Amino acid sequence: MVPGDYRLDTVAARLIERLEAVRPTFGTDADAAYAAFREHTESHLNAAIAEFREMVPDEDPEEHAAFLRREINDIALPRFHRLATAYSEAQANNFGFGLLGEPAGRIGLFAIALFALVVIMPRLIEFPIAWPLLLVDLVLPFSPTIAAAIGRRRYAARLQELVADMGRIQDSERTYASASMLRKSREISTEQPRPRPPERQREGQ
Repeated sequence: MVPGDYRLDTVAARLIERLEAVRPTFGTDADAAYAAFREHTESHLNAAIAEFREMVPDEDPEEHAAFLRREINDIALPRFHRLATAYSEAQANNFGFGLLGEPAGRIGLFAIALFALVVIMPRLIEFPIAWPLLLVDLVLPFSPTIAAAIGRRRYAARLQELVADMGRIQDSERTYASASMLRKSREISTEQPRPRPPERQREGQ
């Protein structure tokens, strides 16, 4: 049985924390980020597998070690790289606000909202549409901050989905392994010759 600290989802979650710490260093340079991610992933896997081998010295850890390397390198790492690249690009563009998300742009949004509140809104106060416009006007200076918060939340949710999928793969691997071991044990038991009855029992038959 694989200890919880060395399950695929646990190893993937710790790897993501490590990669997230270096992700901002590369900005939108996807190739440089992927090269660094691969290097950190290899180091992380080597350390996790070495610890796992020490934890289960009486068992054969190589099957699970190969499983970890395959699923992390072929599935978890490429998927994280796609998510991280998309998030870094959105972050660089201030989540769709561009220059308006910069400090000077935020001051401009505040000035526009203040002008609309003082000059335009009083002229529309008698119309029903004034109240939705007033809400938009009040929210406008904080729109880049709200967009950034929504973007971070979505990104975190997608990373959690990635870890959850790794957990499902781990559980499926354990199920298939158990079924395979059971099937092999049944095959061995059916292949073994049935014991011959004692001489007296055969004579009595």
